[in-house]
Amino acid sequence: MKKLVVLLCLCLDTLISSGQISEKDSLLNIFGSQEGKPLVQSLNDLSWYYRNIDLDSAMMFAQRAIEESNLLEDNLATAASLNSLATVYEAKGQLDSALTLHNRALSLKLSSADSTSIGTTYNNLGIVYDELGQHEKSLHHYHEAIVYFNTEDHDPFKLAMVYSNIGIVLKKQKQFDKALEHYQRALGIYREQSSDFGIAVTTGNVGSLYIQLGKYQESIVYSEESKSGYEDLGYGRYVPYPIHNMAIAMDSLRDYVAAEALYQEALRLHFTHDNNYELASTYTNLANNQARQGKRDLSIATAEKAIEYSDIANNPEFKVRALKIMAASLAALGNYSSAYDQLLTSTIGQDSLFEKDKTRAIIELETKYETAQKEQQINIQEATIREQDLIIERNRILLAGSGLVIVLVIGVGLLFWRNERLKRAKMREELKAQRERDQMTAVISSQENERKRFAADIHDGFGQLISILKINLSSLDKMGDENVTLKSRQELYENSVKIIDDMYEELRNVCFNIMPQTLVKRGLPAALKEFADRLNIAGKVRAEVLIYGLEDRLEDIQEISIYRITQEVVNNILKYADARQITIQLTHDDEEITLMIEDDGMGFNPKIMQEGKGNGWKNLQTRSNFINGHFEYDSSPERRGTTFVLNLPVSSITYEPDTVIHG
Repeated sequence: MKKLVVLLCLCLDTLISSGQISEKDSLLNIFGSQEGKPLVQSLNDLSWYYRNIDLDSAMMFAQRAIEESNLLEDNLATAASLNSLATVYEAKGQLDSALTLHNRALSLKLSSADSTSIGTTYNNLGIVYDELGQHEKSLHHYHEAIVYFNTEDHDPFKLAMVYSNIGIVLKKQKQFDKALEHYQRALGIYREQSSDFGIAVTTGNVGSLYIQLGKYQESIVYSEESKSGYEDLGYGRYVPYPIHNMAIAMDSLRDYVAAEALYQEALRLHFTHDNNYELASTYTNLANNQARQGKRDLSIATAEKAIEYSDIANNPEFKVRALKIMAASLAALGNYSSAYDQLLTSTIGQDSLFEKDKTRAIIELETKYETAQKEQQINIQEATIREQDLIIERNRILLAGSGLVIVLVIGVGLLFWRNERLKRAKMREELKAQRERDQMTAVISSQENERKRFAADIHDGFGQLISILKINLSSLDKMGDENVTLKSRQELYENSVKIIDDMYEELRNVCFNIMPQTLVKRGLPAALKEFADRLNIAGKVRAEVLIYGLEDRLEDIQEISIYRITQEVVNNILKYADARQITIQLTHDDEEITLMIEDDGMGFNPKIMQEGKGNGWKNLQTRSNFINGHFEYDSSPERRGTTFVLNLPVSSITYEPDTVIHG
């Protein structure tokens, strides 16, 4: 035991001499004079302190705290030490281990009456569930923490901590106004209590949120305050977070040179602390910044770094985005083959992410449905109990006097009104859940229909041509007879060449339907014009394409979605409208992108289309939602001509995640 004490003291001496700890004597006395609970508390405090500076030292102190608390056989001391070790594992990105340790700590704490300690563990569990992407569980644990913190002698810092963390989850759910409200509540408490650390964290989170709201100047102001706060506290691990947010804000304001310098500074600091997740994120945004500046070679090299650290951090989302950026730069340099390979890889990764999100969404819907069923049963039981209570109360009132009958009638009326309001709210929730399930069904059905169509095209087109070619080749093998003329062989040869030409043309058509190469290589305007040319060749309609203000390429997902939406709308026109003229107009300005498709065919009632059993409307709605777009039809069965309009915001950058606060 004494040898271990000496070793720990030597480690502290090294840190003290470097200026990271100022009170040398008091820290050394931890091992020389303290024992029991005071020693455990000091070790946990040291683990928390070093969590922001040196994770290996933080883990060493937490493990030592667990050893000492086990010797004491004190549940609360052991639980506090388990929490300390869990937060270190979380900082290292080992979330499953962190979750296990926090739950072990909670089971020990629940047997005590220490509400503050229980609330702290609920808060920490909320953080881990948030990082795992399980937002419903995260919010549940945060609200449990508020219940335990919100006592008569509550600690305002604890409430501020939970408000800030709830704001982070609400931001991820795109409830930006509610998130900002929680951030401001937390920041108000921290400023009132003069908490430097709380102010540094929360101003950083507000700065990140203002980016989402498009308030870039405000974001820079809050991010600079956060950066200064972390630097004053000596928490170097957190300094690059607000720097990254400032870079994103500068990027959004098109000050690309200043943004690039800030990205480089954030990278340098993240390297110091081996933060692989943030390195992947920062490299991805830097590659996009360099591509916007026309530094294509440099952007490709940076994107390769982003892919490398995305693999290390096991984050496929950053990898998919980095692959798309690299593909765009390769295409801009004329290296279309490599660009196609990278784009194909990113598409496969995107499909994998979509399947993962889809599975998670299905599980969440099932959980919500089961919860609603249980709540409905509870409501029925409660309503039955309330009804019995009302009967008893009514009898008492009748005995008391006719005057009290009026009060009873009013009370029953209010209760009925309240129940009706609850029923209407529940119906709205059920309709919303049903719409989400319908949209998911539409996506799956659309994918299956496309696969069936591609299989039919290949089977029907290639199958017949290959059969004919096989017969021709067999005939050539039998033409050794001297009676067969040279002219017959030549005719058979020319016929086979024509079949091969037909097969090549059929292959081009299938490839065009799957993914037009013009869209991949030259962008959306060129692809739409090629699509219109094919319509014009068919001769059934006259199609024209008008492009305004679209000088640069859009995000890949926007280009593909707009193209598919155009195909869906035009196919409906060809099937049902009996149109002779189709105009496709694409407009781009600083705030939004607008797609407008007009035809001179027969009109229809949009409400009938919305309520129909087909997947056309659902497919359009799903693709539009995927790119944050909104569309509408202007049509009527009493007149000819229909106008379809799709509006969507200009694409945004991947934003820096917020900083959570542990108890």
